[in-house]
Amino acid sequence: MPSARRLAALLLGGGVLLAGCTTPATPGGDGDPTTTAATGIRPATPTTSTTSTAGTTSPRSTSPRSTSPRSTSPRSTSPRSNSPRSTGRSIPPCSPQELPAQVPPVIEAIRAGGPFRHPRNDGVTFGNRERLLPLEQRGYYREYTVPTPGASTRGARRIITGGRAARSPLHWYYTADHYESFCEIPRP
Repeated sequence: MPSARRLAALLLGGGVLLAGCTTPATPGGDGDPTTTAATGIRPATPTTSTTSTAGTTSPRSTSPRSTSPRSTSPRSTSPRSNSPRSTGRSIPPCSPQELPAQVPPVIEAIRAGGPFRHPRNDGVTFGNRERLLPLEQRGYYREYTVPTPGASTRGARRIITGGRAARSPLHWYYTADHYESFCEIPRP
């Protein structure tokens, strides 16, 4: 019985005679004169050739490779529409009960262009690393802190805006848990 390597070479090489294998190609049951009678395996298609390197046989494709440019980004170069591209997830709308009382003053500050409570952090680019919001080019989203009463830090609550215009963005999102979930604020 041939070794696994020889069997693989026989299967991949399509009828290549190996040491210890003397079965000639004979007509098989399907009418193909090149089917090996012992194995019933047809040789490889003409686009595959075999080469031998140090006693092993490996297939090498000679078919032409595609030369078309390969996209590495989910972003399109087509003109932008007013709606962000979907991630396959839907962002539920925010219910008025979900939004804390501190949200409307932050929305007013965003529309006025400031001042913000955390000027080094508010209005900066939100990277959407969690990919929970629709996929957009870097710089499309901005984040703003929603104050948490009694917290000594910025807390976990944020408004994320989406759109090119900083003062009148197209999309408004709220997260109460530091980007783990979002709801969409109806356009104020």
